[in-house]
Amino acid sequence: MIKNFLFNIVEAKYLNNHYMLERVKKEYAFLEKRNRLQEIEILLTIKDELDINLVVSESSFLTLYLLYLSPINPMPAHYYNKERGKISFANYEKYGLDLPDKMNYIKDGFNIIEDYILNLDENFIMELYIDEKYEKDILKIIEKFNVKYSNFTGNSTIKDKFDNFIRLKTISFNYVRIFLKDSKLKLNFNNIYDEIDEKEFKTFLCTTYYINEFLKKKTTFYEDYSEEYYFMTKRNYLLSFKDFLYYQGLRKTEYKINGKIYDKNYFLPPRVPANIQDIFIYLKYMGYNNREAAYITKRLSFGLEVGFKSNDEGIKDYINSISHIWPKGKLILRLFRAYFNKDEFFRWKMANSRLNILYVYKILHDYSDENNIITMPEVLNKIKINYGISLDRRTVLNSIKDLIDFGIEISTYSDNRKGYYLMTRLLEDSEIRLLSDAIFSLSYISKRQSKDLIEKIEKIQSIYKRKISKYIRSIEDSGNKINNAQVFLNVEIISEAIENNFLVEFNYFEYGLNKKLHPRRNHTYIMKPHEMVANNRKYYLVASSRDYDDIFVFRLDYIMDLKVIEEIANKKTPKDYEKLFEKSTYAFVGKDERIVLRCDKVILNYVIEEFGTDISIKEENEKYFIADFNASSKGVVFWALQFLPYVEVIKPQSLRYEIIESIKNNLYKLWGGNLWIKRDILKYFISWN
Repeated sequence: MIKNFLFNIVEAKYLNNHYMLERVKKEYAFLEKRNRLQEIEILLTIKDELDINLVVSESSFLTLYLLYLSPINPMPAHYYNKERGKISFANYEKYGLDLPDKMNYIKDGFNIIEDYILNLDENFIMELYIDEKYEKDILKIIEKFNVKYSNFTGNSTIKDKFDNFIRLKTISFNYVRIFLKDSKLKLNFNNIYDEIDEKEFKTFLCTTYYINEFLKKKTTFYEDYSEEYYFMTKRNYLLSFKDFLYYQGLRKTEYKINGKIYDKNYFLPPRVPANIQDIFIYLKYMGYNNREAAYITKRLSFGLEVGFKSNDEGIKDYINSISHIWPKGKLILRLFRAYFNKDEFFRWKMANSRLNILYVYKILHDYSDENNIITMPEVLNKIKINYGISLDRRTVLNSIKDLIDFGIEISTYSDNRKGYYLMTRLLEDSEIRLLSDAIFSLSYISKRQSKDLIEKIEKIQSIYKRKISKYIRSIEDSGNKINNAQVFLNVEIISEAIENNFLVEFNYFEYGLNKKLHPRRNHTYIMKPHEMVANNRKYYLVASSRDYDDIFVFRLDYIMDLKVIEEIANKKTPKDYEKLFEKSTYAFVGKDERIVLRCDKVILNYVIEEFGTDISIKEENEKYFIADFNASSKGVVFWALQFLPYVEVIKPQSLRYEIIESIKNNLYKLWGGNLWIKRDILKYFISWN
C-alpha cells in the first residue's frame, strides 16, 4: 500500500525524476529491511483519521516528506515547477531559501543527506508531537494494528512561556515516540514554503530570534560566544539561511569543559562542521567509508571518545571537544517551530530584546527613588523574581543608557557611587497628595472608586512612597460619600450620547428619610444631554427634554439605570446654556436677572468664589460693599440665607421678599412663635426694606 502510494507521488508530481526515484528506492529498501513500514502506516492512519498534520523529527528521509510526514524537503537546493513537474537543481547554493526568485518556480530543498541514517547499525527514532486531546483516538488506532505500546509520562520535556520545563506524556511503540503537548503550540505544519513569508522569516531569524536565543553564555567551545556572535553580526557575516543555520549549529553544540579557545576568525563560515550531517560529510572527505563515518559520527554526537585524527589541528581539536551535536533536520525544525509559535511558545524568549528595557524601567520605577537607591544585583534579582527571566549586567546597563538617551532622568552608579534610581516622575509627591485629597473630597465618587483612583495615582511613585492606607481609612470613615458605583459608567455613556447626538434615558434618585436613595418619580427621564459640568464639588448633567426647550440639571451621582437611545436628537444645544450654568448658584439654573447684594467685607472671598471675578464690586463704606451681577435667582436664595446676617439682597424685590418670608417661616419657630434665631437679625434685615 505505502509502496504504490509513494511511487505514484514521485511519478505524478516529479515525472519520475531520476535523482528522486533512486533516492526513494534506496530509502524504501532500508525501511522495509528494518521493518519500519508498519510504523509509517500507523502514522499515516493517525494523520488521515484525525485529519491533522504530523511532523516526524527525522528529516533525512525524502520518503517521509513525500508522504506528508515531514515538512522539510531534504533534497539539495532546487527550483520546482508545479505545472510541469520539473526540477532544476542549483548547485551554487546549499539551501532553497537562499536561491534568487525565479518566475513560475518554487524554491525548495534543505540539503540533508540520507547516507548517515542509512548506514547506522541501530534503528533511528521517529519523534513527533500531537495535541493531547487526541490521546484516546491515537491509542485506539494503534490497538487496531495489534502493536504493543506504552503510555507514560517520561523524561521528555518542553518549555512553557515562562521557560519552565514541563514533562510530556508519551505514547511509545516500536521506535516511535509520540509526545502529547499543549494545543496552543503549533509544532506541526504541512509544507514550509506554503506557510511562511520568506522575507519575514529571514528577518525573524536574523533579528528577533538570534538576539534572544543565541546571545547567552554557556559552556561552549568558544569562551565568549555572545561576543563572537555580536562580532559576526556587526561584520555582516549573517547574510543567508546557510550562515544562520551554521551559527545555530554552533550555538546548540555542547563542548567539553577543557575545549581549546580559538580566535574570532576561526569560526567564520564554513570553518567547522556544525551539525551531525556535516561531520559525516567531513569524515567521508577524510577517506572514511559510509559505515565508518556513520559509526564515528554517532559516537561523536554523544561525546564518546573516538580519538579522531586529522592533519588540520584546529578541526581535530574541535571535533574531539564535542560532547553533543544536533542533526541538521532538528536544527531546521526548531527554527520553523519557533517562527510559527512566536506568539506563544517562544514569545517570552523572543520578546526579551524588546521587553528588556521595559523590565529595567519598571524595576527602577517601582523600587527606586532618591531615598532608596537600588544596586545592580538587586535589579537583576527583582527582574528574575518579577518576570521569570535572567538578564546579564551588560543588558541592564545598555537598557539604562537607552532610557537616558530617550530622555528619562536616571541617576547611575557613576553619579552617586551607590546604584541607580529614577530621578523624576510624572507627578511629584505634593501633586499626588493634592489629587488624592481632591478625590477624597468629591462626594459623587463612591468609597470604592475613590480608593481605586488614589491607588492608581500613587502607583506613579515608588513602593516606598505609597501611603494609600491612611487615605483608605479616611474614605471608609467618611459619611459624605454617595453609594453609587455607576458614576464613571454614566460619564462614558453620556459622552457617547453627546458625541453621537443621541438621547439618554435614566431614573433619577433622591434621598428619603431612611437615608437611602429612592426614585424621584415612577417613570424614566428621556433627555437630550448637552454637557457635564462640575460645580461646588458636585458633578452635573446639563440636559433638555425631548419635548421642551427648558434646561434641566441633574446630579450625575443620582442618575441610575442610564442607557443610550439611538435616536438622533433634533433639538439643538442652546447657545447660551454654558453662561446660564456658569452664573448659577448651587446648580440652580433659570432665567438670568440682575442681582444686587449689600455684603459685609468679611465674606468678600466667598462672594468672589461663588460668583466669579467678572462681577461688579463697589465699596459702600468701611464695613460694606455692593456686589452687582447677572444670575438665576433660584440658587441665590439659599446662598444668601447661608450667610445671614452678612448679606442683604437689594435687587430684585421679588428675591428680597422671598428671603424675608423664608426668615419669617423658618423651622426654628416653637411655642407660639418664639424664634430660636435672634429677633434683632430679622428686625435688622426687614428694616432695610
